[in-house]
Amino acid sequence: MRAASGPARWRRGWPVRPVSQRSPCYAAHQETPQAVGLSGDGGVVEVLVSPDGDWTMLVSYPKRPTCVVAAGPAWEMQQLAGEPA
Repeated sequence: MRAASGPARWRRGWPVRPVSQRSPCYAAHQETPQAVGLSGDGGVVEVLVSPDGDWTMLVSYPKRPTCVVAAGPAWEMQQLAGEPA
């Protein structure tokens, strides 16, 4: 099963719209969403990455502030299991 993609994905049972889809402030850092998923406790986890490899990981919950979980340099994309080479 392939993960949902595009702006509509948050509507299918996601507790909150991903930050990258509701806040233009991340454009100032040239970071764009590269990964998004649901945590075990119902949060939306996002990884935003800049063209030079700097990255920020966020977690969002309904009616709570969005938190920066981690950030750093040298993000590297890996092939997902089951994806064609």
